[in-house]
Amino acid sequence: MKNLKQKFLDIWVKCLSLILSFLGFSACIGDGPDLYGCPTDEYQEIDLKVHGNVINEQGQVIKSTITVKTSDDGVNFQPFQTVTTNDYGYYSFSHCFYDRCKKVRFVVSDDKNYYLPDSVDLQLNYANGGTLYEVEEFNFTLSPRIEF
Repeated sequence: MKNLKQKFLDIWVKCLSLILSFLGFSACIGDGPDLYGCPTDEYQEIDLKVHGNVINEQGQVIKSTITVKTSDDGVNFQPFQTVTTNDYGYYSFSHCFYDRCKKVRFVVSDDKNYYLPDSVDLQLNYANGGTLYEVEEFNFTLSPRIEF
């Protein structure tokens, strides 16, 4: 009886696999492959790479977190991604943005909250009809908080 159940399950799995493979092949009919989530030619893109160091005023490295925020209208920023520095205070960020994103803001804050946060805005300039690779270096020097 157990052997009969196993054979039935094997046949059922093969039938389901066959049906799914037919569905997968039928979606590829056309002039070329349609990739899900891939923009069409009217979009422009920019491959942004940003890196740098985070130090204090004495030149010592600071373990910190960089919050990357994006803005579609250039005014209102939404959190996008978080990057942390390594043991040497170095950070690196890379992402491909499309032309709906106008600005990217990098907000740096130390993990122990001893220093004032710092930020920089980057205006994205898209090339006409092609991919623009933009590499920027931003080094942050954080000032200590003054408490009374």
